[in-house]
Amino acid sequence: RRTPVVFLSAQDDCDTRYRALKAGADDYLAKPAPTREILIRLELLLKRFAEIELGIEPGAGLRGAVELVGAPAVLQICHLNGLTGVLVARRGSQSIRIAFRRGQVVSAIGPDHEGPLVVYDFIGWPHGQFEFDRGALVEGTSVEADFNALLLEGCRRLDERRRGRPAATAAT
Repeated sequence: RRTPVVFLSAQDDCDTRYRALKAGADDYLAKPAPTREILIRLELLLKRFAEIELGIEPGAGLRGAVELVGAPAVLQICHLNGLTGVLVARRGSQSIRIAFRRGQVVSAIGPDHEGPLVVYDFIGWPHGQFEFDRGALVEGTSVEADFNALLLEGCRRLDERRRGRPAATAAT
């Protein structure tokens, strides 16, 4: 119920679209779909999901369980809503702080390191709690990378870890 569902199918007729949406899909895309359209539709869906499911309103707090939406989606929600402040995430005794300015990651601090590595680690969290503090400031290593580059590199590293391979260091 809390996970957005997008159907991607080679079938592009009204009946198929209707059945998919009636079955609970949040969106439907016909293949082949341009990559740009897929990204735009996913961004809009994640923004709508954030506003509806997490109750984002002007001045409202953003908090929840990582396992409900996934760590990458938490970061995307902060980005797509152009938030400024600090995302604080906790998993057991571990705590990280990722600072955003108008939706871009500007710094990150973890228990063992600072900068992009903190973002990459967070992307791999299967569970934990998060809260966005609009008034907090974080100091630490400045993150110069574009948000999408951070997210893609973090997902790539997660895929490599899941395959049992050490993630090669990319220039960040």
